[in-house]
Amino acid sequence: MSGDRRVRAVAALVTAARDGLARAPEEVLPADLARWSAPARVDACAQIFACSCALAEDRGDLEDTLGSLPALEPTLRRFLDWAAGALADAPAVARARDRLRERGAAGEAGRPETDDGLYEELLAAIDPAGRRAHGVYYTPPELVRFVLRGVDELHRRALGRGLEDMFFESCDGPRGAPGVLDPAVGAAAFPVALIRMLHARLSLRWSTLAADERARRWRAFARERLLPRLYGLELLPAAWAVAALRISATLSELGVAPAPGDRLRLLRRDALRGPWGVGGARHGGASRQEPAFPGLARPVIIGNPPYRAAPGERAPWIRALLRGPLVDGAPGYFEIDGAPLRERTSKWLNDDYVAFMRQAQAEIAGSGAGVLGFAVNHGFLTNPTFRGMRRSLLHSFSAIELVDLHGNSKRRERAGPFARDENVFGVQQGVCVAAFARAPGRDPADISAGVRASDLHGPRPRKLARLEASSLTDLQPAPVRPRAPLYLLTVTDRARDEEYAGGLGLDALFPVQGVGLTTARDRFVIDRDPEALLDRVRRLRDATGDATRACHALGIRTKKGWDPERARARLRADCPDEPTLRACLRPILYRPFDRRTIFYHPAIVWRTAERVTRHMRAPGSVALVSARTNKSPVADHFFCARSMIEAKCGESTTQSRLFPLWLAPREPGGPRRPNLHEEATRAFARDLELARAPAPDELLAFLYAQVFSSGYRSRYATRFAVEFPRVFRPRTPALLRELVALGRRLLRLHAPPEPAAVDAGAGAGAPVMLQPRREGGVICLNEHVTIPGVSAEVWAYTIGGHRVVRKWLKARAGQPARPGELAALRAMIDAIHETRARALEIDAAITRHGGWPAAFQPWRL
Repeated sequence: MSGDRRVRAVAALVTAARDGLARAPEEVLPADLARWSAPARVDACAQIFACSCALAEDRGDLEDTLGSLPALEPTLRRFLDWAAGALADAPAVARARDRLRERGAAGEAGRPETDDGLYEELLAAIDPAGRRAHGVYYTPPELVRFVLRGVDELHRRALGRGLEDMFFESCDGPRGAPGVLDPAVGAAAFPVALIRMLHARLSLRWSTLAADERARRWRAFARERLLPRLYGLELLPAAWAVAALRISATLSELGVAPAPGDRLRLLRRDALRGPWGVGGARHGGASRQEPAFPGLARPVIIGNPPYRAAPGERAPWIRALLRGPLVDGAPGYFEIDGAPLRERTSKWLNDDYVAFMRQAQAEIAGSGAGVLGFAVNHGFLTNPTFRGMRRSLLHSFSAIELVDLHGNSKRRERAGPFARDENVFGVQQGVCVAAFARAPGRDPADISAGVRASDLHGPRPRKLARLEASSLTDLQPAPVRPRAPLYLLTVTDRARDEEYAGGLGLDALFPVQGVGLTTARDRFVIDRDPEALLDRVRRLRDATGDATRACHALGIRTKKGWDPERARARLRADCPDEPTLRACLRPILYRPFDRRTIFYHPAIVWRTAERVTRHMRAPGSVALVSARTNKSPVADHFFCARSMIEAKCGESTTQSRLFPLWLAPREPGGPRRPNLHEEATRAFARDLELARAPAPDELLAFLYAQVFSSGYRSRYATRFAVEFPRVFRPRTPALLRELVALGRRLLRLHAPPEPAAVDAGAGAGAPVMLQPRREGGVICLNEHVTIPGVSAEVWAYTIGGHRVVRKWLKARAGQPARPGELAALRAMIDAIHETRARALEIDAAITRHGGWPAAFQPWRL
């Protein structure tokens, strides 16, 4: 990858070129750029010119580089011809180009491969917001070459020939000629690597021929076979220009000088605005655009789609494609086995990579055969929201190869007890290599025979070195057996899966359950100090003038879909005086053991989750807190609450869910009702031959003890990552009694019926200013106040991925302790000590009764 000095020099050249480009005549601009607004056009052309100069410095001179482009991309050549004459001698441009040459003289220039990453690094330096908005990230060449080798291997296995042989096929088929398409070509990492791979393989094939004959055959192959069947789409002008230059320069370097009639099939176009080839044109989507490459058939689709999450409203074309069936009958991604997906939020299905995969699937399904190889977000392998996508892909493809490269920073994945697991990209999401093949005559009923998966963990350099030296088979993939309802595309223990399936999901046991509330503005609407919270709300309610300006003054984060004017008007209508204002103050469990106050009003709370939270406002309320999936490295996503909770309370990497034990009365003064599946509770008592069914609070205590069993957590950790926790029934009444007693003790520790006693803070009336740190087994709250006896295990104890004690202290660092907070801190530390002891007792009780899974029995409905 290019060095920092080079990127700074190119960025300076972009700045220097802008003034001259503002006066560029429209006839020399690439045709579609002439229609852009002036600032956007100037910036795009400046990037094109600067990147072109940087690429030229590695090859001698700008004019020499342009010599490789006489006919391959005429509009680009016309612009650069003008720029080389009109801009090159301008003083500021000349100085910037001298800096670029000095960078080369200093020894940073290298072989042409140093072009890798130039554009991505430049965009990160001069337009980081634009880079994030478009999801542009550098693709390491080791990963690019691995994807291409994997595609070649799968093409040989499914279609009977390698990529180089595909280019020798006849172009006379009824659906056109097979070709290779990169629909998000970027700076041409994949096309350049493909050209080099084909050159190396054909040179080896022709190794017995004379050098002149090898060169002649390669030139003929490149012009007659490769160029007409190598396709690319790219939206960003500078990336498109860099791609054209790099492809052309690579061909020149390998002995293919351009000739009249040679053209690159490289279009500057949004790949998600219309079909790519004949396959996409036949799926039935309502696109106004003609196919980009109507002669493409049996495609090989490669690349690294943009890492752009939920970009907003999709065009009707792609919305229809994601939701409707394909010509081969593959269902849309928003349904599963004929039923709607029914996800509370399915926004992750709007990610760019999902749309690119769906369109590639449509192209190949329409063509009847083809291969797809992408480097993409690994979330689709196991995330429940993507189960419809997985089922659809299994319908269309006869062979699937998956390599999970992990590196998800949100999940804090590790490559062992001490080694970090790093991403191969500069993104938070983990990455996988996904290769799919469809052979002619695909039988959609067979969804698992050809699915294999492997994993790579470890530091980034180790992963890339392994990819560089390996093929798909070298990574020893294991067979995957996707099954309803999740159709997971990862290797699992089938026997353990069947055992776990015998449990009852918390979502089934508690009919009313849901995600905790989301404020979208925690710092404004939640506080440790109720009076400070009320003061902020009063200031918003009573502010005059523009409401948006008042929000900025108060540090309130605005969000699309929230109207500050309407919110303020509603506050004024609903809370006109002090009593109505104070009536909106509610207790909330913000994080484990961290109880705060929220101003609970729909005007300023983004999502109140009233369907569930209303059941937590009555006296005596209690709920189990967990999550639909656990993405933390430890299965610790279990807690309890006696109030409403914030959505990240019990699981730091996703949204926590509340499972209330009691439902609010249907009418004021009426009885509360247990929120438990009636048939499940009857079966519980019947099969154990109990004289009476357990009371709701007894059943909750039993379940709470069960989920704090280390055997339960370790045994089913992989399942927690993809679905709701499932719980089991005891085999004997004796185990039930023991776990109920232990679970009650845990519930009292974690959610005491009465709040902790209030302390005054510093003893002499002055508040304790918290500047916490830990030294040995002592927490030093400041220079004068300490809490001794805090073991390393208690300090590191986690719930839902939150390091509980450290999280509590960090949230209060530099602030005075409120009355009662020091007592709450000491009570929390004691509770964690005792929780660890009670967990050992739970494990011992289960062991006495046969251990996991013998001490329990299935609990199906």
